[in-house]
Amino acid sequence: MTTKPWGPSTLAVHGGETGPGSGPLEPPLVLASAFGFASAEEAAGAFRGENDALIYGRWGNPTVSHLESRVAALEVRHRRV
Repeated sequence: MTTKPWGPSTLAVHGGETGPGSGPLEPPLVLASAFGFASAEEAAGAFRGENDALIYGRWGNPTVSHLESRVAALEVRHRRV
């Protein structure tokens, strides 16, 4: 069975989803502005860009990443039209 491509409204709601799972239907809002580290060395590595650790909310957090993936899905769709 073939499925037709999602339209813009469906992409706005479901774009960037990784697939079905047992987690929440919508991602939780991350309201933190700062994130902790297990050690000073881990924090230093994060600030040097050596790992993907979250550092500061304005530089990104899981909520922002989720929104970015949905907007990216819409942009890809827009370029195909």
